[in-house]
Amino acid sequence: MRRISATKLFVGAIAIVFGCNGRPVDSDDTPPANTDHPIPGPCEGAALEYGDVCFYPYSVEVMRYDHPLDLDGEPGHELVGVGDGKVSVHKWNGDGFVLLGEADLPGEVAASVNAGVVAGEFDDVPGLDLVVAQSGEWVALYHLTESGAPEFVSKTMMSGGYGFGRPVAVGPDDDGRWRVIAHFDNDDYVPSDHIALWEVQGTTFVDERLDLPIKTCSFEYCVGGDFNSDGRRDAICTLMDYCTDPGPEEDVAHIVFLAQGDGSVAVEAYPSIGPPRFLAADLDNDGFTDLVSTNMVRLGDGAGGLSAVIANLDLPPSLRLRWSVVSIGDIDNDGNIDLLLGDYEHGVVYRDRVSDPGAFQSLTLNGGYEFGPYNRHVIDVNGDGVIDLPVRNRGLLVSEVGP
Repeated sequence: MRRISATKLFVGAIAIVFGCNGRPVDSDDTPPANTDHPIPGPCEGAALEYGDVCFYPYSVEVMRYDHPLDLDGEPGHELVGVGDGKVSVHKWNGDGFVLLGEADLPGEVAASVNAGVVAGEFDDVPGLDLVVAQSGEWVALYHLTESGAPEFVSKTMMSGGYGFGRPVAVGPDDDGRWRVIAHFDNDDYVPSDHIALWEVQGTTFVDERLDLPIKTCSFEYCVGGDFNSDGRRDAICTLMDYCTDPGPEEDVAHIVFLAQGDGSVAVEAYPSIGPPRFLAADLDNDGFTDLVSTNMVRLGDGAGGLSAVIANLDLPPSLRLRWSVVSIGDIDNDGNIDLLLGDYEHGVVYRDRVSDPGAFQSLTLNGGYEFGPYNRHVIDVNGDGVIDLPVRNRGLLVSEVGP
């Protein structure tokens, strides 16, 4: 059977991906309408109107995923879902999501834990692969057919409680093969080597611990992107050191893993102080990937390095709990990068690459929707160039650009 070419992967992009049940806004999972703030006119029924863009809610099954699928070479990301004992692939058709195919999972996925899902060409069989992992228990390899349907290949069992946790696909190497940065397969917390480089040998995933340049206690978070502008996908992870010198502030180290042509990764550490979770995007329009976490921006230099200076955004007071990054991308269809932060139904937008840290616009979601869950990725399911926004209760606000 023909398989999807891995060359169709968009190496430099990152995305949130949602497993979809394809139901429209009036499903049982949709929050009740808020009739106090209806949107009239061309955006009637939308949860948000911003500029000339209407954002309409759709019910989806939310999960994390570290690489967008491009099955047909056309704009728009396909979505991967894990639930009800299945892994499935879905595509936006203009009115909702259609199922491209599904396959059985080799084990249960805990309801309280987001399954790890990555894509790349991991084995010796040409074509795009999909990897699904239940951290600490098992990792499964699937081939994707030409139509986008997953086909089960093999399962690798984990021996520890954290194995293959927080995976990010990196590559390709000079032979087109991909590997995965993830937690090593062991229960013990040995300072400085929580992270491993995983690869497929035959049909089995094998991990090789990476010797990290600093001592830390906790492996917290990872995100993927091309951080040295060489066309390969790299990873940046955060490790936190709160065991050697506990105090009111936690030391956070950004560890950069640059994918190499021989399949290895070059490792650099950039200590800092700040929140462990972040998103990656080009915020200053210089063509290099940067990091942002709530009110902090750390600029990339295009060679895999990070700036020593962290810029602080001038955030307004949160209205309910706290501001968290929702997404980064074009939200108003002007072609520039915007930063969106959310606090339940409230949001603030820093427009045009955060050119002015003190200049923002406020917005409020309608229909009882609330921003979240807060993830590390960006997605555009319909390929219109405007980002789509995750909301609570398994929702996605899909953009529709006005005339």
